Amino acid sequence: VCGDYVGFFALGDDRLGIALGDVSGHGLGAALPMIEVRSYLRALVGRVVDPAEILAAMNDLLVHSPTPRFVTLMVGSLDERSRVLRYASAGHQGYVMDKRGEIDLLSSTGLPLGCVRDVEYSNGMERMMHPGDVVLLPTDGIQETLSPHHDLFGTKRMLDVVHKNRSLPAADIIAALHAAALRFAQGAEQQDDIAAVVVKFG
Repeated sequence: VCGDYVGFFALGDDRLGIALGDVSGHGLGAALPMIEVRSYLRALVGRVVDPAEILAAMNDLLVHSPTPRFVTLMVGSLDERSRVLRYASAGHQGYVMDKRGEIDLLSSTGLPLGCVRDVEYSNGMERMMHPGDVVLLPTDGIQETLSPHHDLFGTKRMLDVVHKNRSLPAADIIAALHAAALRFAQGAEQQDDIAAVVVKFG
């Protein structure tokens, strides 16, 4: 029960849809608007396949929501035949790490959802995925994990964990990230919801 969302769905023939979202706030108060986001997204992906068009339609729905919240959302489309990754992002960012450890940033391509009407979203640069590539889509809860001394876990530590474990399966990379954040917190109270998607290419 939280304000983070992870979803996988079909986007037409041979294309896997991936979504990662984060509603402002956390816990139960953010969970209810996220249920609304999830419902809208599931309704849209059956008839809209372009990531940028999905975000534009989502924004039109959320800006008129009776429970307005700002939402960051990244929607990706992975063509299983061509291995091309396409994405659009409303205020969210992700990372692609190749087998050598080189990192490309998947930058935001538009405003968070629910802020203003009639926002135009664009798709980010397409990327051909190769064996050994790792896609990481985190919510900010990982980077903002606090130590007892109020230090942030941060993006560098997060990417270092992925780099160290990039040869492992996706589930093991997720487990390593979670374990590293817990060790860093040393029992300190979790400040925000945490979610991440890792896609590993064989």
